[in-house]
Amino acid sequence: MALHPNYWSTALILNFEDASSTTFTDISPTPKTPSSVNGTAANSATQFKTGTKSLFLDGNSDWLEYASHADFDF
Repeated sequence: MALHPNYWSTALILNFEDASSTTFTDISPTPKTPSSVNGTAANSATQFKTGTKSLFLDGNSDWLEYASHADFDF
């Protein structure tokens, strides 16, 4: 599979395809793990645009939190 030309410049790529609904795997060149999963943030197969799942946030204090990282300095 060919990589997108900007792959090596990407800080975070989440595809939400994990088997566990509360595991979020970063497939970027420097993978990061969420420091916390808040509220009911989850992988969901109910609605998705590509693949088989998407991130579900019900709008009531749901978010993924990541620790500070140099990749996030813009």
